[in-house]
Amino acid sequence: MSDLNSFPNTTRRAVFSVLMERGRQDVKWGAGGSQSLELWATILGEEYGEICRAILKGDLHDAREELVHVAAVAVAAIEDVDRRLRT
Repeated sequence: MSDLNSFPNTTRRAVFSVLMERGRQDVKWGAGGSQSLELWATILGEEYGEICRAILKGDLHDAREELVHVAAVAVAAIEDVDRRLRT
């Protein structure tokens, strides 16, 4: 699949949500931030805990939101690692 339109609507919606969250994070925390991998893992763990809490409450809307947060933080961590690998 080389074209965005070849992906199902659900995939495009999910990826769009993650990209929007990444933008929100950059506005809030600054773009291009570098953290230790340990800190990235800590942030991901905290977000994962929020997914678990939403699931235990039976709140699908909050669970989706927290899943988006986890994906966006993971993307930010990957971006950070990629920047370090290029230097």
